[in-house]
Amino acid sequence: MCRKAKTGSRCYSWILVKRHNNSFKPTPLCGAALLQRWAFVRLPGPPPASFILVCAFSQWKVGPFAGAITYNFVDPCIANVLPKETAYQFEAAKQQLITASAKWQLVEQLFAKSQVRSDFLRRTGSGFFALIRDSLVTDVMISLGRLLDKLQLNGNDNLTLERLRTSVSEPGNNELVLKLADHLQNAKAAYEATRLYRNKRLAHNDLKTILEQEALPLPHATVSEIRTTLREVGEFLNAIELHYQKSTTTFGYVMIVGDADGIVGLIGDGLRLREKNLNKQMSEAGLDPVDWSIPDDA
Repeated sequence: MCRKAKTGSRCYSWILVKRHNNSFKPTPLCGAALLQRWAFVRLPGPPPASFILVCAFSQWKVGPFAGAITYNFVDPCIANVLPKETAYQFEAAKQQLITASAKWQLVEQLFAKSQVRSDFLRRTGSGFFALIRDSLVTDVMISLGRLLDKLQLNGNDNLTLERLRTSVSEPGNNELVLKLADHLQNAKAAYEATRLYRNKRLAHNDLKTILEQEALPLPHATVSEIRTTLREVGEFLNAIELHYQKSTTTFGYVMIVGDADGIVGLIGDGLRLREKNLNKQMSEAGLDPVDWSIPDDA
């Protein structure tokens, strides 16, 4: 990959990690908490190995778009086997899917894990978490739409999966091209309801749709459809990566340092501590303690 290093008795392959100061530093899996930007870390094991994504921020920067992700670097391995422009397109599409997958994972952790958690979030901050849910889901819908867009809109070229498929359509890649066509067709089919909603309400304020909501109701994308779209887009990119690099990326699992599970756990710990302190004060005042019914498994 870039180089290998020994950690105890295990051998890891490194990927260059982009940091806030635009320098690069190889970072092992065990050092995930030290990362400042997105990073790929190859798991130990023989190829075809899988990648997982580690996301963390060691500090917040003040300023517009401080957390924006840039795509001005390419994995050296994929750059060695693809033309430069195609390699950059692949890397950019991959990073966009990883970002969308990370956001969707937060949605799943917060709102699709269990009824106990849903009730807990509704009690502790229903308005806040409703805004978080809508923002994350909207971002995922728009991100998938970009990757599944037309090759060209209003005279401007777009980075899409269709463009990537065209870029790798060369002699000897017939099997790969057929796989890509299948995954792309499946992704577009699963995204159809989301596409209509995205075009009419998210990317544009379609006046007729807004004024005639009852007469022209839009189909609502389901959780299953978004999951399927994410999976098919991931399979599309993995088919390219497996063909050229003999490895795949686990888009379905993103390791986020300080994810939604951790945040909910901290909220629960804080509420339990407050319950303990309040009940202590009530006991000292001769009042009966109150059971706040804070679930341990939220």
